[in-house]
Amino acid sequence: MMPRDMDLIRELLLRFERDDVSFPEGRTQLEVAYHVNQMVRSGLIQAEIVEGPVAGRVRPVEFIFHDIEPAGHEFL
Repeated sequence: MMPRDMDLIRELLLRFERDDVSFPEGRTQLEVAYHVNQMVRSGLIQAEIVEGPVAGRVRPVEFIFHDIEPAGHEFL
């Protein structure tokens, strides 16, 4: 992962700790949804991922956050 990606993941985890599911400034909904999906797949958080068509492919477009996993707390 690129440093910018790691910064986004850290920022999202910090927001989720505060029950804040808003998007960081300068980040798109699709970008955040993609990274949230990666966080779920990596065992950092629990969330439901909503997928939809984007540019001819099915991709994560939205999410419903549930909780931070122990690995997510360790990451922070």
